[in-house]
Amino acid sequence: MIQNYFPKLNRPMPQFLLAGFFALIMVQSCKKDDTNTTETPSTGMVSGECRITRMDDTSVIAYTNDNRVSKISTYSYTYGTNSVTLLDNFLFKEKIIFSLNAAGYPINRGIWGLEPSDTLADQLTWYVYNSDSTLALSRTYLLAKDKYVFDSKSVYTWTKKNLTRVVEYGKDTVNAILVVNLAYDTAKVDNRKANFEKMYTFNPIYSLDMMPKSSSKNLVTDMQYSITGQAPQYYKITQTRNTKGNVTQEVIKTLAGAEVYSQNFLYECKD
Repeated sequence: MIQNYFPKLNRPMPQFLLAGFFALIMVQSCKKDDTNTTETPSTGMVSGECRITRMDDTSVIAYTNDNRVSKISTYSYTYGTNSVTLLDNFLFKEKIIFSLNAAGYPINRGIWGLEPSDTLADQLTWYVYNSDSTLALSRTYLLAKDKYVFDSKSVYTWTKKNLTRVVEYGKDTVNAILVVNLAYDTAKVDNRKANFEKMYTFNPIYSLDMMPKSSSKNLVTDMQYSITGQAPQYYKITQTRNTKGNVTQEVIKTLAGAEVYSQNFLYECKD
């Protein structure tokens, strides 16, 4: 279930939809108020800022004194000059290292599996950005006998700062194996964007392998999901927001109204 937050596999979305969407990581319970928001001043936060402290009420997010993420569930964060390292402190001991450019955007991402001390990553993904810093392309390579072999690529289309289309290709890079189309309510801003930018690996499940630094401006409402050789699947996505405009719940349903996925968010804010 770790891959819901940290993509050990390059194509997490088929697992969600084909398996009926996995439950998120369970860590511990929490006390909630009526608005799912806790008004607690926090070091490093500015006046009026809110940040996510739990996802699904059970995955705890901790922060450093300068308001950077220090932990999500069992993963700890270590920051270098041009890198971020995430280490799983639970069973799998997975390690993820992001190399960053001057603007803080990931240039590449290396994933180490059961042998985090190995010199070479098991999987390496490179990222290319548009001039407005939205993600244009990602290419993933797998390690095979001390040599990286191309595995897949994803191409991203944006409209008015919103991700509207993702096309994923396999090794032939010609025939798409997966296509996702998205629609948005442009009147509603997604206030989670700033938080997602700090997490590096957490992405909404409909965004595939895109980086949070390129997350969409507005709230998504519709998704069309098409795997090659299968009939397209259509979903409605709704959000519940509190009085501060923060998303406290996101729900995905089929067009027939059957719920296939939901996620809750808990916040702390500084007045």
